[in-house]
Amino acid sequence: MAEPFEEERAGETPAGEDLDAASHITEPSGGNGDVRRSRISRILARYRAKGKETSTRAPWELWIAVAIGVATITGAALTYVSIRVDSAAVDADRQAVVETVQVQSSRVVAIARSRSEGSQIAQYRVLNAQADAVESTDPAQARLLRRQADGLLAAEWIDIRYRTGIGATATWNHELRQDAIIRVNEYMSVPQGQPELTVRKADDLHDRSGELALCVVASILVIVGLTVARLVPPERWRPAVFAAALVGYLALLVVAVPLALTSV
Repeated sequence: MAEPFEEERAGETPAGEDLDAASHITEPSGGNGDVRRSRISRILARYRAKGKETSTRAPWELWIAVAIGVATITGAALTYVSIRVDSAAVDADRQAVVETVQVQSSRVVAIARSRSEGSQIAQYRVLNAQADAVESTDPAQARLLRRQADGLLAAEWIDIRYRTGIGATATWNHELRQDAIIRVNEYMSVPQGQPELTVRKADDLHDRSGELALCVVASILVIVGLTVARLVPPERWRPAVFAAALVGYLALLVVAVPLALTSV
């Protein structure tokens, strides 16, 4: 008589079919009953083992998939912020160059104007010296020369606050006049110290952009760690690798979130 069960081949019968086959087997009489019960027990044990393995694997697969998704979104957000910060740093570099040119132009204009006014003071001294020389012999000519000297200052709108002395001994305070012109120009242009502030701002933005780029690299490493945690055996290494990746992600958040918030 042929046996109801042929010799088992591992992995060929699905777990559901094994369970159905086991449920339709009735216990026969005779010596074959023990063998059949043993085979039924093996089928049921294998089914339970597969179900246990599936139920053990499913939570890990879900947690790791969620963690990879969160880490990917975090890395994308950090990349976006890093690009924006780097763009702002480049704009600050350009602004610093423009402000430096404007400040230097303002200084050049102030120097040229102060020197021009200083040359008028020199001519004023010459006329007064000539008036002093002819005053004893020709007072009328001396008065005419002095009027010409005074008219020269009035015609050129010379600010006499920066003139020291009068007549042939008059001098011109070039440095004070230059600083005064620069201060007036600052109201309509760029302050003298503004380029340095802009350069510092650009350097700070460059530093933040570099730090955010490192955070993006760290997020990639976290994703790699989570991928490794998905591939390693679940019984031994998966919890440890997953915990290490999770700690790395939390450390990444501690560093990256303040940088991102202060850079937006």
